Amino acid sequence: MPSFSSVEMKSGSRATALEALLEVGQCRTPFKKAIDAHDPGLDPRDRALCLELVAGVLRLRGRLDYILSGYLKRPLTSSPPVVQEALRLGVFQLLFTDKIPPHAAINETVNLAKAHLDARYSGFVNGVLRNVSRNRKDHQAVVAREVPPKSLPLFLSHPRWLVERWVERFGLEETIRLCETNNYVPDIVLRVRTHLISVQNFLNALSEAEVTARMSPLLPDAVYLSRDSSLQDIPSTLWTSFQVQDTAAQMIAPLLEPRPHERILDACAAPGGKTTHLADLVEDRAEIIALDRDSGRMALLGQSLERLGLKRVKLRTGDFLEDPNTGLFDKILLDAPCSGLGVLRRNPDIKWCRHPADLERNRAIQVRMLSRAEALLRPGGTVVYAVCSVEPEETVHVLNEVQHQSSLRLRDVSRTEGDYPYFYCFPQREGTDGFFAAALVKC
Repeated sequence: MPSFSSVEMKSGSRATALEALLEVGQCRTPFKKAIDAHDPGLDPRDRALCLELVAGVLRLRGRLDYILSGYLKRPLTSSPPVVQEALRLGVFQLLFTDKIPPHAAINETVNLAKAHLDARYSGFVNGVLRNVSRNRKDHQAVVAREVPPKSLPLFLSHPRWLVERWVERFGLEETIRLCETNNYVPDIVLRVRTHLISVQNFLNALSEAEVTARMSPLLPDAVYLSRDSSLQDIPSTLWTSFQVQDTAAQMIAPLLEPRPHERILDACAAPGGKTTHLADLVEDRAEIIALDRDSGRMALLGQSLERLGLKRVKLRTGDFLEDPNTGLFDKILLDAPCSGLGVLRRNPDIKWCRHPADLERNRAIQVRMLSRAEALLRPGGTVVYAVCSVEPEETVHVLNEVQHQSSLRLRDVSRTEGDYPYFYCFPQREGTDGFFAAALVKC
């Protein structure tokens, strides 16, 4: 493998995107943190392009590799990592962006290769991308149902083990829909603080500021921003009136049925969307303790509380399983650490860094967390267990084990009459993040 050349990389969105992809490929850093680590002071437009490129390549990495395989004599993985990521970046720009001309996509990618490697690699990148460009329309026209079964996981841009388990659970057609849903850019969803402003008045204020948005068909308090609008377009006078939160996540806090004057623990709180929702549901009239071990994400929660004017939430940095918290609680929200396989639309790097064994490891920790929650609940108190995953190991298997060894009993929180007593949201069915929740009462 050749060493990096001494040529300095030209700063810019594509250079930052390449550096971030190289770091994310090691599965040690979430993609947004990787961008932050390599951001050379990009202006907002360049940063937005960088984010689009990195997230897009991660969403479609398998499909990009599927396309590239038709132009390579050897497997893509036999090339240096820089070449792999540069080719993916180039093909993504050629086939899956609307505003980047083909010549710019090719030339900028070749320049990235030149900055890192010797001339033979930049020539190789140039040749491959030009060949792909000649067949752009053919590649864009291919659909999943035309792809040979053995290549389908690659084309759907999901790991084979994940596609196979979903086919067994959901069937082929629904698995295709699920993977395709995960590969779409998700909407930005706002939770309107309706005790301060009605949804209609909020939409009217956005419209006056030329920000396009629409009401959610699933929740009366949820608003979707249009793709041509961003958070930065929202007037500062409205910033106390909403919280960014996916529709599925907005359904979790109400399951706890919080009431004023109760003592409530949000056990894994950061970055705090559900914490602020709990506080809003009781109009900031309950004692809410927000606990999390990530100090950086807790700082973000502190900023949200200040922006929203919520004063009764107490922040605590610590590990829920080890925190020497004293006293009992009326309600506990346990939004437990999990695989995150329900939020692949927003965190596409996750799917390339998860393995089947992770689900069982998570299950063991989640069972311990629910046992800890039981010990901190008053008799008759409720814990809501939630995960951004719909995988059985992290959902029903956890609940089955806990109920066999504890005094916790399920309260029905299903969304459909006659369904299991659990809460589910599926990306391929509702167009939301994938979430599971259960409410358990201490007997």
